[in-house]
Amino acid sequence: MNEFDIKAKSWDENPLNIERAKAIADIIKEKISFTGNEKALDYGCGTGLLSMNLFNDLKNIILADTSTRMLEVVNEKIRNNAIKNMTAIDADLNSEALSENNFNIIYTSMTLHHIEDVEGSLRKFYSLLKPEGQLCIADLDSEDGTFHDDSFTGHFGFDRGDLKIKTLNAGFNEVLFYDCFTINKINSQGQKQSYTMFLMIAQK
Repeated sequence: MNEFDIKAKSWDENPLNIERAKAIADIIKEKISFTGNEKALDYGCGTGLLSMNLFNDLKNIILADTSTRMLEVVNEKIRNNAIKNMTAIDADLNSEALSENNFNIIYTSMTLHHIEDVEGSLRKFYSLLKPEGQLCIADLDSEDGTFHDDSFTGHFGFDRGDLKIKTLNAGFNEVLFYDCFTINKINSQGQKQSYTMFLMIAQK
């Protein structure tokens, strides 16, 4: 059982997680003009908080994660709210369940810094998007390594300029960044600290 399986049951009890998802969704809806016919991929969906703020604006959403317990929470929400346009699947970016040139929009929140191969993931996101599709990545700005505990092996956030270059190199035509949220928490050293987040929107 991984750390997200352990956290799944109590994830939505943290008001910060709910507030963050709404803030990210609000900026996505502000910056992207939805027609209501879009097919979306929520990658690293967790408990589906971001999609719960977006499903009324989209035709269909595939929610993908590799945490069984997170997906159980998502499926419970789908059932309890009788949501017809959301489907949760156990899948990573290499899964055959995700077909190429299939999505109008892909969004992911606080997932990229857990992925070792950022460049490869950006290229895969590009391949999964339809022509003129859009990729929305919400994640941490560069931080000092105190956001997670000492066992964390991922990225300490991202420099926006560096991530923009990587995204353009993956094939995207336009890459824009927006300030989207600030996480105030007790860091791994036991001190109060603020961590800023960006929303990157890239056009295929």
